[in-house]
Amino acid sequence: KPLARAVFACVAPPLLPTPPLRRQHRPMDFSVVGRANIDADAILSVRVGTARRQAPASSAKPMHFPDSADGQPIKVDILKQVGSGYLVLKPNAEQYKIVFKGEDAAAEPSCEVLVKKAGAGAAAAAAPVDGDGAAAAAEEAGAKEYLEEHRIRQFMQAVLHSVMKERPADPYAYMARHFMSGYYPHDANVPSLEQPAPPAADTPAEAAEPGEGAVAEAPVAEEDGEAAAAG
Repeated sequence: KPLARAVFACVAPPLLPTPPLRRQHRPMDFSVVGRANIDADAILSVRVGTARRQAPASSAKPMHFPDSADGQPIKVDILKQVGSGYLVLKPNAEQYKIVFKGEDAAAEPSCEVLVKKAGAGAAAAAAPVDGDGAAAAAEEAGAKEYLEEHRIRQFMQAVLHSVMKERPADPYAYMARHFMSGYYPHDANVPSLEQPAPPAADTPAEAAEPGEGAVAEAPVAEEDGEAAAAG
């Protein structure tokens, strides 16, 4: 028996661990085909695993995911925009203040942010935002109409042309002065270009009605006639 055990141990190979099965990635498209009680300007945020996509609720364009949701639920959030603001980056500046435009103009929300250059090893992965082509075209047309209505493009071209001609040491302060109609921030209040119309002069009561003046001259003519008759 001891000999048989030794032979078996020499012949039987050791059991090797079974390698895990590789899961195949299967891309998936997520589309909205209908909605109820959801505003058109709301945003749907869809998360599949670690991937997240966002799109307007009114968009029918598919949201592409690199992998399917086999074995895990898909999380969908409804997001509502409560305010929006824009930030224009300036060279050699890191701290900014963003003022948001919301429904309540009296309580204007704002925040201060730091914008720095990322390190060499940092990689920012931004989730693509899917949008409808027709909606984007309509928004672009509305933006162009707004610029033309307020002549913003012409004004900015004139300011940039002036900056290139004069080349001031601080071009941003120079442009800010032009935004204030040529005044510095510490100057007195900027006078209004539209002067109010002068008030109408008060017309005497006697001259208000031309007919009354004609009647008033009649007695004078009669007195002159009586004087001529007496002479």
